[in-house]
Amino acid sequence: MENDENELGSVLDVGCGTGAFLAYVGDERSECRREGIEIDPERAQQSRERNPGVPIHEGDATEALASTSGLFDLITLWDVFEHVPAPAELLEKLAGRLAPGGLIHILTIHERSLMPALGRLSYSLSGGRLAYPIRRTHEPHHLTFFTLEGIEIAVDRAGLRIRDRWFDRLLRGRMDGHPLVTALTALLLRLENAFGNGLFLNLILEAKREPSPIIDRDDSGQLPHGVDLASSSYRFCVSPAGA
Repeated sequence: MENDENELGSVLDVGCGTGAFLAYVGDERSECRREGIEIDPERAQQSRERNPGVPIHEGDATEALASTSGLFDLITLWDVFEHVPAPAELLEKLAGRLAPGGLIHILTIHERSLMPALGRLSYSLSGGRLAYPIRRTHEPHHLTFFTLEGIEIAVDRAGLRIRDRWFDRLLRGRMDGHPLVTALTALLLRLENAFGNGLFLNLILEAKREPSPIIDRDDSGQLPHGVDLASSSYRFCVSPAGA
């Protein structure tokens, strides 16, 4: 990748779920070596069925990483970091699996967003009945929420640097829970858009070196409307800088 940004030779999707991103990469680059890690057995099997011949390693991300092969041009962790018992340890191990010029894309919940507070409040008010957008911010298996400052420390200790970052305010899904929760959600989403940094923190990481940002944003600092995560991550590896 360092010598040819149009070449994507290998991808590791940590927390690959049902394998949607791995399938996407396979459709775009059939020659790309792909591997996935998934802790949920049912989803891991679905990912295998969706990606025949692609190694899907089942288990805890930190432990399962030892079963993967070689180095990777792109490593993705979407909605994974907050579930890991020792995220700093995982990040250090992932740094050791980056190919020269490789990138890590992390998507995690931002602690200083208004939405985690809403999740805690609505959980109490609804007796644990949470609609999808709020449930995503307050699930019992979320072990850690990160501030940008906190994650910067872990990134630095892993020998990485932040190549680019952005916040994502968009919540998709139906707010079909308790009526009060729905009303609070609508109100706080408006406040989030007006004052918040955004619920989801996106980070593109690389080995420490001179910066070379390639994301195009609008004036608000957000990605253009309609850009999905899979396309965004893939673009880091297949588009020339500044394209």
